[in-house]
Amino acid sequence: MPSARAGALALVMLSGCSVVNSIAGGYAPSKTRPYECDHRVGMVVDLIFAVPFALLTAVAIGVAIDDTHDHDRGTVVFAMVESAVITGLFTGSAMYGHSKNADCEAEIAMRTSQETAANAKLESAQAEQRARRQQAVTLYRRALDAARLKDCETVTATDRQLCTLDRVFRDTMFVRDASIKVCLGEPIACDELPAPPSE
Repeated sequence: MPSARAGALALVMLSGCSVVNSIAGGYAPSKTRPYECDHRVGMVVDLIFAVPFALLTAVAIGVAIDDTHDHDRGTVVFAMVESAVITGLFTGSAMYGHSKNADCEAEIAMRTSQETAANAKLESAQAEQRARRQQAVTLYRRALDAARLKDCETVTATDRQLCTLDRVFRDTMFVRDASIKVCLGEPIACDELPAPPSE
């Protein structure tokens, strides 16, 4: 029956391709981008189905206003309404998919911006840490020369500098060096170091 066919198609299109795709989809992994919107397929499918029903609607309208042929006007009008409704459902679903795709693209842009900012911050922190480590190594070498000359005052001052500059390097390398221990003795945590003598 035409009414049953129209009802079935209408129910299908109420959850059209874009709607179903939006519910099931979202962000799909991509080889070229960390996120990729996947709503375009549903939009295209909706439009592919909308076009022939739009043509059927146009044909039905043409037949309805044609007085030169004897037609069952009720059947023609029903076919016209049926095709117009289905066309509207498909088109509405495609528009919904377009809206969801725009939201998805905006979300991706925001996520990408956030990730770019986070990566830049991380790279800046890593560069600063590398610079600190290089400076710590330079101070360590100078302290070794001072220790060989029994200049323990310089070694002690370097120890305090490293507590501020690179505590990890100080705790794992500097204070454990046998030459440095001659001046500093057994390692002491930075927070437990005695206050420097006042000048």
